[in-house]
Amino acid sequence: MDFFSSSQFGFLEGKSTDHAVAEHVQSIVMGLESRRRVGALYLDLAKAFDLVNVDLLLTKLLLAGVRDAPGRWFGSFLTGRRQSVKLGERLSQPEPVRHGVPQGSTLAPILFLIYLNDICDVEIQGKFFCFADDTALVWRSDSVTNLVSQVERDMREVSAWFMKNKLVLNAEKSKLIHFRYTSLHLPKEIAVVIHRAECGGPSPCTCPVVRESESARYLGMTVDNRLTWGQHVDLLRSRLSRLVYGLRILKPMLDLEARIRLYQAIFLATLRYGIIHYGGTFVSVTRRLFSVLRLSQKIVGIQKGDQSGLIQGFEGLYYQASFMWVAKNLHRYTIDRQESSRLTRRGKYLRLALPRVDHDHGRVQSTYQLPEIFNKMLPYVTEEKEKFGDISIKKLNEKVKKYIINCERSNKPLP
Repeated sequence: MDFFSSSQFGFLEGKSTDHAVAEHVQSIVMGLESRRRVGALYLDLAKAFDLVNVDLLLTKLLLAGVRDAPGRWFGSFLTGRRQSVKLGERLSQPEPVRHGVPQGSTLAPILFLIYLNDICDVEIQGKFFCFADDTALVWRSDSVTNLVSQVERDMREVSAWFMKNKLVLNAEKSKLIHFRYTSLHLPKEIAVVIHRAECGGPSPCTCPVVRESESARYLGMTVDNRLTWGQHVDLLRSRLSRLVYGLRILKPMLDLEARIRLYQAIFLATLRYGIIHYGGTFVSVTRRLFSVLRLSQKIVGIQKGDQSGLIQGFEGLYYQASFMWVAKNLHRYTIDRQESSRLTRRGKYLRLALPRVDHDHGRVQSTYQLPEIFNKMLPYVTEEKEKFGDISIKKLNEKVKKYIINCERSNKPLP
């Protein structure tokens, strides 16, 4: 049995921001596809790492089974620390540090996860999605009124947990999104009251109100209320344009090989972050990135169809990232056994079951796009007698990359 909650994705082996965003988006899409009202609250915790109460953390370590010599070691590691402040030539008197995990140590992230882990055990109707202190909650309901009631009732419990664990929720910086594919027959704006734990009841109170926003930042992605990813792409394009300017300045100082390495390490790394989530959206949105991508390659000196061994088109980059992500996370998907056996008597080609998604906005999300791209690509990147399970991830990536580059050079559309 895993110690950490399945809703926690931060600093854990086999989990990443992509996993957190994928699960988060899936929860939203499945709610909308079932014709439910879906809302999400993106919480802002004020100085979470610095406010960890050391005594509470030691208690949680004890409850987790850290006792005897390991328990004493952690007690020695976390207590008795002192700090001073230096201003100019003046140094303050040392004061004891009673809060916060020691920053910069490899233990700090895990200790913080242990401290925060039981927030996911709070009994609420919503669902947690946590990456360390980046916390989002999603609710589904049959009406807007019930949705607001659920959020307010659940947040009273969550606020009580924060107070008990001496953490501070910054309600003013938290974001509320009411997701919808259309604005017809829906109120223009909803708002929820984040009742403090000590708030007595439904009578007028001074608790903070969080009003609906069109978008929110979550783990480096900008999630908008229509799931178009348009705002994310616009912000990304601005950032990439600044990187293009940097490439232009550095071009005269570097040879082609150095320029390509810089392009891969900075420009492509920025473009690829989260591409499995935003890359499948409507072409009218992703098209905004095409020109800046071509311009970056022109500045670096990458010519169309050259022998650089790089995927050059946005669609190719998206397909490669999507296929490989599914290949590394097959356990998240259901294999369509009937279709797999029908395609070939030996079952050479896996075929993943696709979720039931009817709306166009749902079909461009990673929930649907990732398994569909995998199904489309797999027959083209495996050879006649080759079984998917016998191919290493490294070899598979080489095959996918080679296939996409060949398609680009021959102007052949991807499947």
